[in-house]
Amino acid sequence: MIEAVKDIAEYASKSGAEFVKLASARDIVVEDRVVFRCMNCENYGRNRSCPPFSPGVEVFRKVLSDYSYVLVMGFKSSISSSIDVEEAKRLWDSDKKRVFNTLIAIEKYAFNKGFPLAYVLRAGACNICSQCDTSSCRHQELLRYPICSVGVNIVKTLRNLSVNIEFPSMKPSSKPFLASILLID
Repeated sequence: MIEAVKDIAEYASKSGAEFVKLASARDIVVEDRVVFRCMNCENYGRNRSCPPFSPGVEVFRKVLSDYSYVLVMGFKSSISSSIDVEEAKRLWDSDKKRVFNTLIAIEKYAFNKGFPLAYVLRAGACNICSQCDTSSCRHQELLRYPICSVGVNIVKTLRNLSVNIEFPSMKPSSKPFLASILLID
C-alpha cells in the first residue's frame, strides 16, 4: 500500500505541486478555533463549501480517523509583490481554479490506484461558479471543502511536517502558495 501512496505523491509532484509531504493522517492538526476564524471571511454563509454548510470539526475528526495517510501539497501562486490588490484577487481566483483542477486529477489518479475513498481538501473556498447558490450546489460532484472549513490548522500541520512558512505580509519577497490535502485510506 505504501508504494501506491508514494506513486500518488510522485504523480502530484509531476502535476505541479511545489512540495508534497506524505504523512500519517494523525499528523493533521485539527482545531475548533480555525473554523471560528472562518466567521470573519466573506464566504461564510455564502459559499456551499464553507461554514456553516461544511461538515463540522467533530465530524471531520471522525472522518480523518478513518484515513491512514495524507498528502499535504503546496502549489505556487502567480501573485507577486509588485501588483495591486485587485490584480492579486484576480490572480488568486485564477490560481485556485488551476490548482483545484490539478487536485481533482490527483484525486482521480488515487481512485484509479485503488483508493476509492481518496478525498481532496481544497485550497480556499469553492470558486467553480461565479455566484454560489447555497440552497443547491450545481456541481455537487466537484464540491470539495477548504482545509480551514473543517478545522485544519495548516500552519501547524506544515510546521510539524518541516515545511518552512513565510507569510507574504511579513516578508514581501516571499510568494504565497496554495496548500491542500489529499486524504488516502
